[in-house]
Amino acid sequence: MPGLWPTADQLLLLKAGLLGKDEACEAMQLWLDEADRSNGLDGASVRLLSLAYSNLQQFCFQAPLMNRLAATHRASRLKAASLFHDAEKLAAALSDAGIPVMVLKGLHLAQEYYPDPAARPMNDLDLAVPKAHAEAANRVLEGLGYSRDFADEAFEKCVRYQHALPYVSDKGADLDLHFRVLLLRDDPTCDDVFWQQSVPFRLGNTPVVAMNPTHLLFHTVVHGICWNPMPPLRWIADAMMVLRKSGNEIDWNEIGDLAVSRQVTHRARLGLQYLNASFHAPVPEGLIERLKTCPESLVERVENACIIYNTEQDDVLGIYRRWFGEHTRRFSGRNPVRFLYEFADYLRFRTEQVHTFAGLVCFVALGVFKYVGRKAGFPAERAS
Repeated sequence: MPGLWPTADQLLLLKAGLLGKDEACEAMQLWLDEADRSNGLDGASVRLLSLAYSNLQQFCFQAPLMNRLAATHRASRLKAASLFHDAEKLAAALSDAGIPVMVLKGLHLAQEYYPDPAARPMNDLDLAVPKAHAEAANRVLEGLGYSRDFADEAFEKCVRYQHALPYVSDKGADLDLHFRVLLLRDDPTCDDVFWQQSVPFRLGNTPVVAMNPTHLLFHTVVHGICWNPMPPLRWIADAMMVLRKSGNEIDWNEIGDLAVSRQVTHRARLGLQYLNASFHAPVPEGLIERLKTCPESLVERVENACIIYNTEQDDVLGIYRRWFGEHTRRFSGRNPVRFLYEFADYLRFRTEQVHTFAGLVCFVALGVFKYVGRKAGFPAERAS
């Protein structure tokens, strides 16, 4: 399904960046010969160029385009160095304020799992702090010259309704500060296992923490499986790099347990099945079968319809469906009246509407509930 899985051309770039000499060179040559680049490259493919170059240059792959890829790779290295420098200052300031810090996504992966940090391009920083430290972390960031695009009075709702908040430094550097590791249910204990079983990590001279390999693989796969106009293809490369370096440390039973307890069995199965089918990832068949036979909760079914397979997220109805899916994910288990009231408040937060009830009426009028009801059977899956 476009927007969820790589296109044929994107898959060739992934193979050029991840496979061994013969398969990687063959994939790159096919991409050079057959890929349609008449209108330029899509953003998702551009993000894979440094990975492909890093892998191919060790095999002495020859092509005119390699000189251009080398320039892209150098730019990625300079950007990475700048981001790591910013991350070191942020981590030191947060730690000095007594705030625990966890590195996420590119910061962790580029330094720990990629043979060359430049092969994992980053556009921003991702750091996590416990939700209880949100206000203190915000004050530290403001003191360092970071700003946000929402008013002080909206901060509490931003933390309540979003798993991360975007900041921009006075020098233009982007930061996503996470208060939840994943956009899951509104449970203060949901992230505890990731913090309690984290591993030591260093940003410069500052000790912080990072996810252990099992949790990192789980996070990478679940975070990556979501329809997007520009598919987040890097999760595939990220997952394969984790497996390549720490495959023997992966606790597959725990991944299954996390998927069940967090109600993400569908997303986890799709991602792991794809890695196994397309890149021969050593995912146990028993885990795939367990996830396949596990009954999907109502939360997952709504999420699948409203987010995972929502191919209309650029139009108004698609945006509202996505918001409903996000709200269902976070606040499932509420009584119906409270759930609808909180959803109306969430709509007001999202749309800055003055009349909360009007927002809910508009949403219902758009037919979202009817749409979800029609999703008893999901679109055909693709796992290869």
